[in-house]
Amino acid sequence: MHTWTHLSDHLSVYHGAGNVGVVRDGDRLLVIDPSDDVGPVDTALVTHYHRDGMAELPAAARLLAPAAEAHLIADAAAYWAAPVAQWHAYYYRPFFLVPAVSRPVAGTLADGDTLTWGAARVTALATPGHTDGSLSYLVEVDGRRVLFTGDLLYAPGQVWDLYSLQQGGSYPEGDVWDYHGFLGARAALSASLQRVAAAGAELLVPAHGMLMPEPDAAVQCTLARLDDLYRNYASTSALHHYMPFLLTGLPDSDTWGATEAPPDWLTHDGTTWTLHSASGAVFVMDCGSAYVVESLQRAGDPVEGLWITHYHDDHVDGVPAFQAAFPCPLHADASAAAVIADPAAWRLPALSPAVCRVDHVTTHGESWTWREYTLTAYHFPGQTRYHGGLLVEGRGRRLFFVGDSFAPSGMDDYCPLNRNPLGAGTGFDACLTLLQQLRPDGLLNPHVDAIFTFSDTQLGTMRERLAARVALLAALSPWPVPDIALDPYWARLHPFAQRIQHGNIAEIAVVITNSTDQPLPVRAKWSSGDGAVTGVIPPGTEGRLPLPAPPMPAGQHVLTADLVVGERRLPRFIECLLLVE
Repeated sequence: MHTWTHLSDHLSVYHGAGNVGVVRDGDRLLVIDPSDDVGPVDTALVTHYHRDGMAELPAAARLLAPAAEAHLIADAAAYWAAPVAQWHAYYYRPFFLVPAVSRPVAGTLADGDTLTWGAARVTALATPGHTDGSLSYLVEVDGRRVLFTGDLLYAPGQVWDLYSLQQGGSYPEGDVWDYHGFLGARAALSASLQRVAAAGAELLVPAHGMLMPEPDAAVQCTLARLDDLYRNYASTSALHHYMPFLLTGLPDSDTWGATEAPPDWLTHDGTTWTLHSASGAVFVMDCGSAYVVESLQRAGDPVEGLWITHYHDDHVDGVPAFQAAFPCPLHADASAAAVIADPAAWRLPALSPAVCRVDHVTTHGESWTWREYTLTAYHFPGQTRYHGGLLVEGRGRRLFFVGDSFAPSGMDDYCPLNRNPLGAGTGFDACLTLLQQLRPDGLLNPHVDAIFTFSDTQLGTMRERLAARVALLAALSPWPVPDIALDPYWARLHPFAQRIQHGNIAEIAVVITNSTDQPLPVRAKWSSGDGAVTGVIPPGTEGRLPLPAPPMPAGQHVLTADLVVGERRLPRFIECLLLVE
């Protein structure tokens, strides 16, 4: 769609990759969120730091940015140079769509600041939510009052994405990482939406989405849907076990499992469960730090195997020390193995730089014998799709090691950035279905000392709530399937980071996860160059389109790619790091 909506003599909206506000003063243009080229621009206002809203900002244009976020534009290089851009990430504000290169910011705006531009008066309103420093701009011109709201909302009852709302905070009980804050920016977003409704605008113009001539109705519908979604999520949340204060005022989970002490042939240390054989040998599950290795060495028992549930740093940071100390095989599900064997290729929450040698890549349902036990590995894509589960049978018990996917109160789904897909037969639904089929007599989590067990009724309740959540998310999201609104990595560049020698070509691929039931046409190109690759991703698959990197001089570079997915154009949407030596 490339059309114009003319609102008055001096005010228009260009509809392209996004909605670009255009204020005219003779031959001069002031633009708001210039995601498209609309002609010679004198001055640009951006509602927030995301680079897709500056995709077509001319180098000569005067840029005015929110005061709280201007540093992310003026000194983007500092963000990308920090380790948290890739490693051990538990905070995500800022995190997404940080500009790839720095550019000068001519001035900043804060709440209540005004700007006169020709016949127009522009007032900045602080509207955090989508990002912490987001502003909306009220443009008064030609007798009209139009509010440009950035990505605060997309349409009545819809928001552009949900992963941007991931946020922790400070509480009397202590500080909470963004990692644990599903919809944690909901309070700030709700207050901002209420402020938008009270601003007296006759029309809302989002950066992405439809023009809204009834601001109050659009806001109230969005607030109601956010509330319904959060209540559904909280009803089965593991946070009732870990951090109940985050769910104050909401009903307790009705999926609390029964608990019992583990048998004496299982020991728990940090995030490590150790399985003991009557022979004295041990089999270890997860190794999050070197002190686990030291503890095993002090015990002196023969260590004969290591199972890794998933890639998170608190489960693998100690693996290099473990592998140096114990000559035994490391077993992991194929999905987890892909990450821990080459972590630099990925950008995911809680990612460790520890490179793990995987000796045995397991397949779903594969069994083997260790001492008196039968071990069966499964793909177990709950908390993250890069996750395995292990059924241990022996000594009269059938115990299932669920990794971080479940806690005694329910599902560990508080961080969608982990990529925990929704829908029948996938993600947590696949995990719950497997538990219903296997009927283990106990579940074990690396963070929980006790064995816990869900009844058939509780497993069924969780599946029902997940199905209801899909419908709630579908109503709240403008995307064809909710996974796209929840998963920031449905489109990505792989590998995320790599080193090459100057003069060599970096092999990079655009990776698209098509969670829809229809073929998905994709076109991709480097934002800074010509040429494009195209392809069609079959439904229910992850497809790759090769996009070799352009020649680059020595140094670190942040490369971005433009996508056209279906009919939606997404400028500068995905990125990777390239270190040329």
